[in-house]
Amino acid sequence: MKYLKFLFVLFILSLPLFSQEQSFGFLGELGGEKMNDTLWFSISLKPEVGIGPVGIGLDLPLRFSTSGEFRVEDWNSISDIFGHLRYLRLGYEKSPFYLKVGALDRVIVGHGFIMDNYYNTIDENNRKTGILFKSDLKKFGGEFIYTNIGRPEITGIRGFVRPIKFVAEIPIISNLEIGSTYLTDLYTDTGSTKGAIGFLGFDAGLPLLSFDMLSFVLYFDYAHMNNYGSGNALGARVDFKFLMNLLNFSLKFERRNITDQFLPSYFDPFYEEQRFVKEDFVKTLHSSFNGYAGELYATALGRLQLTGRYLYFNDMKNSGVLTMILDMTKFLPDMPILVSYQRRGIESSGDLFAIDSNTIFTLSVSRKIYWKLYGTLNIEQKYEYDEETVSFDALRKYGFKLGIRL
Repeated sequence: MKYLKFLFVLFILSLPLFSQEQSFGFLGELGGEKMNDTLWFSISLKPEVGIGPVGIGLDLPLRFSTSGEFRVEDWNSISDIFGHLRYLRLGYEKSPFYLKVGALDRVIVGHGFIMDNYYNTIDENNRKTGILFKSDLKKFGGEFIYTNIGRPEITGIRGFVRPIKFVAEIPIISNLEIGSTYLTDLYTDTGSTKGAIGFLGFDAGLPLLSFDMLSFVLYFDYAHMNNYGSGNALGARVDFKFLMNLLNFSLKFERRNITDQFLPSYFDPFYEEQRFVKEDFVKTLHSSFNGYAGELYATALGRLQLTGRYLYFNDMKNSGVLTMILDMTKFLPDMPILVSYQRRGIESSGDLFAIDSNTIFTLSVSRKIYWKLYGTLNIEQKYEYDEETVSFDALRKYGFKLGIRL
């Protein structure tokens, strides 16, 4: 208990430090979490700093069991320690240069035909520090990703060029963008006979409309998986913005054609959980198939956010994947709500909201109690790596915390 008393004092003393600078954000929480069959008391310090184009976020969890045992799984490796650097950001996504180091969330390379909405961390006990770099210099640019500084895992690069801009500025036509991508995962199952997984892709995109309120892009993607098959997609994306930020939405729709032994969006939100079985699944795809992918992203009043995404392939059993995120943390400041839900293996409507090992979800509901003091209820299902079975098991967490938001 002496550790809990010390950390509580540390928690209280740290609050004035972060409240003196308006450019600083801070969330400190005291509470409890039940992780499978163990109850943990926790102190969580989450400072965030943003100064112009520079941003940094930390996530420092300190958990103790009812007997006073410290949860060393949060701190027992170099990768864990780096993982508590939630992110370091230099620049903005659409600026000439952008760099992010730390947790990589919802990463899309190109139009998403090889990597789409990828997360480098879904295992509570194995947080990773990755690198994402983007550059857009109008006539050409590129992207680079390295998902884990601790050991070689997914790495790759995409370069693109707008060739007509080198000779003339022609409305619509000069925005034609041609790109090429190479992505590989160097950390594979030791029993694999074909070595690292790799993809080589080519893409082209043409914005037909490009206004502040409305944009419309047509694009085509082709990719080949080394030692396996290939596929292509023809897609369209529409972005619409109402005046005064009342309502913004983005729609994306693709028609995908796949040869045998190829899987589009291979690096997806579930990849870190499926790494050692996904190649085996590709081997079972012995015929060509086609299907559709759709995505919706909408915001209202700049505060309410909704994301929805659905994938399905014809004549492939259990191929449906549904992702939904509802973010009301800014819409209801006195009662922030965040809901995220991802379900794979969908075959019928009855599978859409089934809760099992194919499901990742988070429900977080807070209530302002007094001044900056909030009570928060968290319910989560993620995955925990089991070294004995070389697989990920569902990790369900239930917790309540008291926190101060500045």
